[in-house]
Amino acid sequence: ADQKEAGFNVVTPYVPTVTEHVTYRKLGRIIPVTEDGEYIPGALTKQYNNNKKDPRKAGETATPAVQDYMTDIKSVVPNKPGGDTPVVYRKIFKKASITYIDETTGAYLVSDQLTGELGEAIEYGTATRIKTFKDMGYDLIQDEFPKDAIFDDKDIDDQEWFVLLQHDVAKVGPDHEQVPDTPINPNNPDGPKWPSKYAYEKEVSFTVFYKSTDGNADLPDADVQKAYWVRTLTFDKVTGELVDETEWSPNKTKYYDIYAPVVLGYFADRVEVKGREVTEDNIEETITYVPLGKIIPIDANGRLIPNVPTPTFNNDANNPTKVSETLVPHIPGYRPMQQSVMPESLTDDILVEYAPILEDVTQPTLQTVFFKGAGEATPSVNIQSDF
Repeated sequence: ADQKEAGFNVVTPYVPTVTEHVTYRKLGRIIPVTEDGEYIPGALTKQYNNNKKDPRKAGETATPAVQDYMTDIKSVVPNKPGGDTPVVYRKIFKKASITYIDETTGAYLVSDQLTGELGEAIEYGTATRIKTFKDMGYDLIQDEFPKDAIFDDKDIDDQEWFVLLQHDVAKVGPDHEQVPDTPINPNNPDGPKWPSKYAYEKEVSFTVFYKSTDGNADLPDADVQKAYWVRTLTFDKVTGELVDETEWSPNKTKYYDIYAPVVLGYFADRVEVKGREVTEDNIEETITYVPLGKIIPIDANGRLIPNVPTPTFNNDANNPTKVSETLVPHIPGYRPMQQSVMPESLTDDILVEYAPILEDVTQPTLQTVFFKGAGEATPSVNIQSDF
């Protein structure tokens, strides 16, 4: 209104009628504008409130809400009721975060902070980060970040999403062969490495040695049987720490029996070495060979016959701890008192008596008889041999 009040004019007989006009004009409006002073398309323009005490004035008027914008001016009290009042609004920017969490330890690995206008698509993807963490040994549990995420106005709080990861594990053992001292995670060469094979495999042996008491026997090489104790180890792929291990177990439970070979001129102290149960320690056994006794030729007086053979007892072809019947040696000019021996003691020499052979000496004889005195009738010479 152009005036606060009306109707206070004086009426007289000379001025019996008084007419007074009160003019009303449309109130101005609050006009939302950008920081550049441009009208915000689609924004609500709000007309001033009336001043309830003075129709000539506009009352205090709250600034309107404008989608995706905000202003620091809460209300206006216009000086010119009919004039518009531009109010500066600035675009609302929303914050969002994507946080990667190690569920194994509870640690926050990394958090990416994003800012954008309301309604704007969030140009972000988790794939690169997830691959990096997988290369470090992590396993994805859950990725909360949606593919079509936008900066929304559902609430005033910042938006946040979580990507949950856990430490992956890997095994090494007889069924999970790995190359020692190479990366557990191939794409992370500076990360944890596979342990030495000795951490999950132990070689043990059962060895049978052969020796002779005189050191002269022609013996075979030691007989070596190998066994392996193995276990499976489980490692944290992120830290390289051992998180689980199985019990040690052998690849076989028993070694096989070892039979002593026959060695000419010697007897063994046992026929065989029984196979032992496989333990986590090396086992050693020894088969010892002892020289066999000999046949010693002597004469009737018990004296050694010089420069004659003294053969060793024959081995038993089927039992290295025994001997077999042994023929006495042939000595020219002598006759043995026995043709063979069967020793009771394998190491004691056996004396065998020999007697000289006596030969008959035969000389050829010749007898010649001459006849004479009978003239032509005299007989011819008579010769007789071996008479």
